[in-house]
Amino acid sequence: MTLYFSNSELHNFADELANEIMPINLCTDDKLFIDSVNLYLKEDGLYIYSKEFKPLNLLEFYREFIAKRRQLISRENLIQAINLTKLKSHVNELNALDLTGGLGRDSILLALAGFNVIVIERNKYLAIILRYLSIKFMDEVKINLIFTDSYEYMSHNQVNYDIIYFDPMFEDSKKALSKKDMQLIDLLISNDDIKLNNINNDVFFKQITSYCNKLIVKRDNKQAHFFTLTKPTYQKLGKTIRFDVYQGSLLYNN
Repeated sequence: MTLYFSNSELHNFADELANEIMPINLCTDDKLFIDSVNLYLKEDGLYIYSKEFKPLNLLEFYREFIAKRRQLISRENLIQAINLTKLKSHVNELNALDLTGGLGRDSILLALAGFNVIVIERNKYLAIILRYLSIKFMDEVKINLIFTDSYEYMSHNQVNYDIIYFDPMFEDSKKALSKKDMQLIDLLISNDDIKLNNINNDVFFKQITSYCNKLIVKRDNKQAHFFTLTKPTYQKLGKTIRFDVYQGSLLYNN
């Protein structure tokens, strides 16, 4: 598992991206890749190379997504689920924790809405991608990556957040993902050696809600609540996806 870069001028940037995540290697010919999925840093962007897809330029991928979402951010169901106007009346600076980074789409939405976002990701490929996003688009979205496991992070966390966001798609279903995102994440996850955690959901719920005003959980409309012993404070329903919202322990009048 290696991050490749196409010329020596990209060495420092590749090293910055891969810091404490994976080794880097100069590769001037993409035909020399030996793994089934590879990350390749070139002058015009960071690419995903695989046998299943044509090369995907992540710089273009994120540039297009941000441009489409920026003007209509208030219409996004995730942002509406937060009740942003009410939240802004109680805090001066908005801070969010995304426990399940993935490709970072929801982290981008939170950042476009004005949050400083900490995103947790334990998959090496996705962590590199999210770090690339945070660096290349730092003037547009305030996102910082922590490369770790979300359960491990919360077991030691002492930081309070306005919002903690959780999309448990890997635990029981990937229906909440678009088809393209689902295929990409499946590909990246299948090529990493991550083991699923055997965690008590109710213990995890208490860990999360002790350090936030609101916990937002993304679910397919046909799915049961992820945290079975506690009902959501309220929900925001979309056509196929809903957001279950739980009031955290840092209470204010909702």
